[in-house]
Amino acid sequence: YTDPPRPVSVTSPTFGPTGGNFIILADGVHDLTFRAIAIKHVARAITLGAVADIEFGDIDFFNCQDFFYNSHKTAARIHGHDLTGVGFSKSAIRFSGDSHDWLFERFSFNSGRQISDKFAMGLKSDDTAHNLVLLDGSFSYCTDVQSWDESNYWNGDGVTSERDNKNFTFDNVSTSGHTDGGFDLKGEGQVIRGGVTQRNKRNIRVWSAGTTVIDGVISKNPQKYTDPSRGALGGAGSACHLWIKGESLDTGPEHRIIVMNSTFISDNGNTAPFQSRDTANKRIVLVNGGGNQFVGVAEPVWDEVERIAPVTP
Repeated sequence: YTDPPRPVSVTSPTFGPTGGNFIILADGVHDLTFRAIAIKHVARAITLGAVADIEFGDIDFFNCQDFFYNSHKTAARIHGHDLTGVGFSKSAIRFSGDSHDWLFERFSFNSGRQISDKFAMGLKSDDTAHNLVLLDGSFSYCTDVQSWDESNYWNGDGVTSERDNKNFTFDNVSTSGHTDGGFDLKGEGQVIRGGVTQRNKRNIRVWSAGTTVIDGVISKNPQKYTDPSRGALGGAGSACHLWIKGESLDTGPEHRIIVMNSTFISDNGNTAPFQSRDTANKRIVLVNGGGNQFVGVAEPVWDEVERIAPVTP
């Protein structure tokens, strides 16, 4: 496998939205279904206010700033399924406010390495949004190049959660080709089950207190972004399979990361380590839940070894 060249052939990396917003659901809207729609060349394809019980199915997106956008509103029980999108400059899904009980399944969202909007994230989460399930989907090629300044840190994550987000489950969700994290998780109650995360600078980043579970994941060849026309780049920071930062000993609870039934692969000359952790004054417990395999990468020194039953859906 090789990364597509920049730009990805289906979309320009310097694209900026030229149209207005397309579907806008105002506060109070509820119990609607949208199906079989193609949306192209708009800013926000679908904007969700304080709405409830909305279904979106069989929708194709192309060259938008955001596919699903929610700005600090409480949108409840949103169901998206059978969705494809290529070319977003900000986000594929924005999950914010006190929104809750969203389910997205069978989706494929490719940012197309758009760099005009500083910067794209596949799932962007904010505020106190909680109870999210993503199932059988993928996020790819979110890119930040910081005006091609190699000394700056380059963002661009596939999946994010912030500190006040809770109860996120990623079930068979794959992330690839992002200039920062495939998964970048700061919230509580995060479960990554199945899926492949590969060729991101840091395939999985975990910051949060509480417990994070990584179960049945394949992590392959973390690497910094390389632009064929400019040579090796990728900004500050090193590549690794798992990057960890815990809370302060004085101010935060213990942070447990349980890794089980997962495979970590570094091949084709890739030398990225399994983990990079910020251990200064941090309470981090890395738990071997059993069933893990390491191919071309050294197994870590576990803080605890405990056979743990598989996480059930």
